[in-house]
Amino acid sequence: MKQCIIVALAGLLFLPGLRAKGQMATTRLRPSPATAPAEKVDPAVMEVLQRLETARDKFPVVTADLDYHELLRELGDTEQRSGKVYYQSAAGDSPAKWRIHFRTLRQGDGPKIKNVEDYVFDGQWLTIRKERPKQMWRIQVVPPGEKIEALELGKGPFPVPFGQKAETVLRHFRVSTRPARKSDPEDCDYLKLITRPEHQRELNVVWLEMWVQRKTGLPVKIVAEDASGNRKTVEFKDVVTPKSLPRKTFDLPRPPAGWEYRVEPYKPAGSG
Repeated sequence: MKQCIIVALAGLLFLPGLRAKGQMATTRLRPSPATAPAEKVDPAVMEVLQRLETARDKFPVVTADLDYHELLRELGDTEQRSGKVYYQSAAGDSPAKWRIHFRTLRQGDGPKIKNVEDYVFDGQWLTIRKERPKQMWRIQVVPPGEKIEALELGKGPFPVPFGQKAETVLRHFRVSTRPARKSDPEDCDYLKLITRPEHQRELNVVWLEMWVQRKTGLPVKIVAEDASGNRKTVEFKDVVTPKSLPRKTFDLPRPPAGWEYRVEPYKPAGSG
């Protein structure tokens, strides 16, 4: 199955309390049948979605700097992070892989501090490594022996915004567009995605806004809000499309002595 391309990052934006509390919350993945939306799709929307999907073949490897901002309305607090994202599309029997590497953190009005965290998905296992505190988890989120489009929107625990088909987006969201505004990122098209009622339980996101570059078909900014009114904004800068990445990019070695290290094999939903 061809790898999809870029559309949202519901998982990246919505892992409640993961960073603040040091806890892990993941979704165990299973395939679901595809169903197409019944309503007619705006041609302007479809043009942008098809450009996103076309980018999957043009850019099988993508890296970008990222700025992440989270408004926690329930707590009356904010969180800002900076880092880098790495993405490598599926090839042959090798699934798509991604890594998010956060370098800095600023909470509320506090100072910006060094705070290194890594999130890596290799097609079966999600690995989380935090230097503060010294913790590392490996969680198997795909059933053993099964293959799944783990970056498919709504299926992954932490999907980066690379790897989405137009069909998949329309299955999960009602999508609209509007003319460009002066406040929009330069040379970009705008999309508004509202979660379909039948997918509201599986997705934490209520709506998403996305700005997609006209030239490359890659996103440069995403804003999303959950049911509690918490709002997340991610901006992608200095996007690079190299031919390949070093294998060690997606390989986080076991931590040294003194770290908390936990491995969690796959557990079907409801198995405890």
